[in-house]
Amino acid sequence: ALGARRAGIGLVDLGSSLLLAQQLGKSGFEVTLLPPSGDWVMHGFDALVLSHGAREDCHDERLVARVRDIIDNGKPLLAVGNGFSLLCAALDRPLTPTALGYYTDAFPVTHIETGRTTPTVHSHRLRLAHSDAAHDARLTETHLTADGDCCVGFTLTDRPVWAMQFTDFDALPPAFLHAAVTKGTARHA
Repeated sequence: ALGARRAGIGLVDLGSSLLLAQQLGKSGFEVTLLPPSGDWVMHGFDALVLSHGAREDCHDERLVARVRDIIDNGKPLLAVGNGFSLLCAALDRPLTPTALGYYTDAFPVTHIETGRTTPTVHSHRLRLAHSDAAHDARLTETHLTADGDCCVGFTLTDRPVWAMQFTDFDALPPAFLHAAVTKGTARHA
């Protein structure tokens, strides 16, 4: 409807948010960039996104605690790239370095549900081992590395949380986008 309020997403800028902000805007969201040091819970956004970037935020206990607050709050959360690592730290899931280096281009990722393998870009060097993720009842894996060794995408079974350890702006999780719109519609009805 004309003049209808768009759902608002707070995008925590962990170093590389511009393209992600543009994609979320194209998807119909009102996007506000937030600094990592802010109090994200208090802003009243319908959903929150932790961006990708070149920082090592998974070792920053203040940021890890803020992510735990968001998870406990039940707000829809999408963690991408470095945000994935930060989310894993908040869930106490161990990450291991890979031999691939910090970033790689055309990194092949397989979507578990469809079996489709796609090259992605800017994969972070830290990985969540598939064997570790598969034994965590809170996680449902959505994406694996093409060799099946590492979990690079998951959802939580009991919270509206999605994570992607890679950048594929055309494959933002539809369930996350729907949860953000639904939360925004309910809050502003």
